[in-house]
Order: sequence, then structure tokens, then C-alpha cells
Amino acid sequence: MVIEPEFKPILDRKKHKHDFDEHFAEQEGLLKDITNYGSNLIVRCFGTSNRQLEDTIVIGTLLKQVVAMVDGAEILISNVALYSSNLQARAGFEASLYIDWILKNDTEKKAKYYYVSNLRKERLWALRMTGTSHDQVNFDQMMKDINSKLEITGEMKDEAQKQINEIDQFLSGPSFSGINIEIINYKDKKRLDYEPSWYSPLGVSSVRKIAIDVGRLPEYEFIYSFASEVMHS
Repeated sequence: MVIEPEFKPILDRKKHKHDFDEHFAEQEGLLKDITNYGSNLIVRCFGTSNRQLEDTIVIGTLLKQVVAMVDGAEILISNVALYSSNLQARAGFEASLYIDWILKNDTEKKAKYYYVSNLRKERLWALRMTGTSHDQVNFDQMMKDINSKLEITGEMKDEAQKQINEIDQFLSGPSFSGINIEIINYKDKKRLDYEPSWYSPLGVSSVRKIAIDVGRLPEYEFIYSFASEVMHS
């Protein structure tokens, strides 16, 4: 089997890697230091927190996302995949905006909306595994467009139903039932056939609005908007 080499005028890995190591080793080291510091910061922050839901969301989910994306960007950049590293930068920046916005005010409330929104999305995927739900039928119909059908075993159905029951129990509790109902009402009002972004029922229409609210619009334009152009070609 002959493996076709890269087209050198577009992709010359050896040369680009050599140039990067020669000129940007210090910057690569900084990214590694930031990642290493961030990995320890997660543990330190959570260890000294009150370990409430908002701490889990901000530290255990969002801060972890930021660190993971910086790590991913460093790996790509050090291997001279500069263009694609913009996607990791975009994702990390978005998570950092969420952290700032949640911590700015109404921290517990916003964390609950984030949590409920993600539970609802997990529930939707579980419903698609039951084999009988309306969501399953819609999902199968959608998959026909790519000539793919999800084969669901009895074990998968049982596990999906178990997950649905657990999520429903959470969402029906006093801490989350009101928020769950608000999200349902928001979907109905907007006539959405998909789950809204977690911040939308709180009256914020976009990530850009969040960036404005936390005073980070210049970063949004420089990092997020540019990286979005990369993401959407």
C-alpha cells in the first residue's frame, strides 16, 4: 500500500515544525505552563469552595473546559495546525465568558439554568434510544437523509429509560421544576423544535450579548468572531 505524501506547497509538516520550534518554543512553553497551572487550579478552587451546584458548574465543568481547550490549542499549535487551533480558542473563550457571566450576579440561578438545560439535552438523547418515543421517530426520520438508522438493543432501551427516570426525578424536584417549566414555556412561546441555549430563557439572545454584559466585547470580536469564520468556513 502506497501512502500518498502531503502536497508540500500547502502542507509541509517537517519544515513548518522546524520553523515553529526555532521561533516559537517560548510561546509554546507558556501555553504548557498555563495548562499545567489550570489543571492544578481546578483542584485547588474546588477544594476550597462550598461544593455547591454553582461551584461544580463553574469549576468542575466550565473551568475544566477552558483548561482542556487551552491544552488542545497548545497541541495543535505546537504541531503547526494553527488554523484549526482557532476552534479550541473559540470554545475556551466561550466557556470563560460563561464563567464571568455566572459569577457576575444571580450565580446560583444561572448555574441551575445551565444544569437543567444540560439535563434536558441528555434526556432528549435518552428518549431517542427508547425506540418508541416521538423523539425517536423524529430522529429516525432525520437519519434517513444520510441513509442511517440507529439500531437499538433491549439493553440500550433499558439503560435509556433508567436515565430518563433519573433525570425526570431531578427535574421534578423543588430546586429545578420551576426552571424546567420556564424552559418548556420558552420553547413553546418561540415555537422551537430544539432545545434553546441555556442562557436564552434568562433573556440573553447570544454569546455576544454575554460578552457585552461582562465587558469583554473586544475579546469577543478578536477571538470568537474570527474563530467563528474559521469554524463556518
